[in-house]
Amino acid sequence: MAMEIKQSEYRRIEAHGAEIYPNECQGFLLGRQEDGRAEVLDIYRLTNVWATSGVNPFEVRPEDSTRNRTLVDPKDYLKADREARERGMDIIGYYHSHPDHPAQPSEFDRKHAHPFLIYVILAVEQGVPRQMIGWLLSEDQTRFLPEEIIIQESI
Repeated sequence: MAMEIKQSEYRRIEAHGAEIYPNECQGFLLGRQEDGRAEVLDIYRLTNVWATSGVNPFEVRPEDSTRNRTLVDPKDYLKADREARERGMDIIGYYHSHPDHPAQPSEFDRKHAHPFLIYVILAVEQGVPRQMIGWLLSEDQTRFLPEEIIIQESI
C-alpha cells in the first residue's frame, strides 16, 4: 500500500523538521485509509514533551533527550483524534524527524510502533530537510518495511 500526501503537507513536515532542529519534531498524519489506499489530507503538529513530561513511560538513559527521542502528550493525542474525527478523518500515521541521522527507524522506534500506523521519518541535516521515508511495522513487529510515498501536486 502506498501513502499519498499532498505536496503542501509534505512541505509542512519538512518545515516542521527544520524549525525544531536540532531536536526531533513530531506529529500525526490525518487522513483516510480504505481499499488498500492511504491518503494524508492534513498534518497535526505535536509538541515533543520528552524533556518536560512528569510521567515518561519509557526507559530513559542519560544520552536520551529531545534531540533523539519524542514523546506524545496523551492529551494532545486525544485532541488530535477528536479533531480528525470531527473532520471526517482518522489518525493514520505518525511522523518525526531524525536530526543529523538517516531517515531509518531506530530500535526504539520499532519497539514503540503500532502495526496499523504509517510512520514517516524525515532526515534533517544541519537544519536542512533531506530524505523523507515512509515505513510500516511488519505484522510480527520484528522490522519496518518501506512504504512508498506518493506526493500529490497541489491544485
